[in-house]
Amino acid sequence: MDAKTKGEISAPEDIALLASGVRQELVDTLAAMGGEASVSELSNELGRPMDGPYYHLDLLRKGGMVQERTSPDSGERRFRLAGAKGDPCAWCTSRACRV
Repeated sequence: MDAKTKGEISAPEDIALLASGVRQELVDTLAAMGGEASVSELSNELGRPMDGPYYHLDLLRKGGMVQERTSPDSGERRFRLAGAKGDPCAWCTSRACRV
């Protein structure tokens, strides 16, 4: 069992990725919202314009902390917490995130 699976972030690259307050807030908010949300939903929850989170969500995606998918019905981009081996929410310790 690696650190992410136990809910710990210890890899230097993961710590650096979450050093941004905005990215940490996005991860925390995704967890509180059940692990998955659209940019619109995140923006509403955070009270920020929709164009702000895209840059940070893209970095979180590249770092393996979130997965991106496009809703087949609406074409809306959705982001989901991802953990070890891409398992949704595997490293997240929030009870709300466990789906």
